[in-house]
Amino acid sequence: MKKTMIVEKERVKLKNPILIEGLPGLGMVGRITVKYLIRQLKAKKFAELYSPHFAYYVLVNEEGSINLLKNEFYYWNNESGENDLILLTGESQAQTIEGQYEVADT
Repeated sequence: MKKTMIVEKERVKLKNPILIEGLPGLGMVGRITVKYLIRQLKAKKFAELYSPHFAYYVLVNEEGSINLLKNEFYYWNNESGENDLILLTGESQAQTIEGQYEVADT
């Protein structure tokens, strides 16, 4: 993979969405918080982001399959308000400043 890419799993229609990002960092606070919101709101995954700027390793699941590091986008439709939510979490942040810009620009 030479460039950051987003793989859409489902096309969603959102009204005035607000993005909340929680990625690994100091104490994993952001990631833990967004994972909690995803569970509590029963948000649905609609896209995945892959980047060559993530750390150079893979994750092995319980069945022995290998998975690339990725970030995941979830959505929640706010039936009673003006703004839906997009929740972004993942296993890695880009490892360089240039990578951070490319991921943000994708």
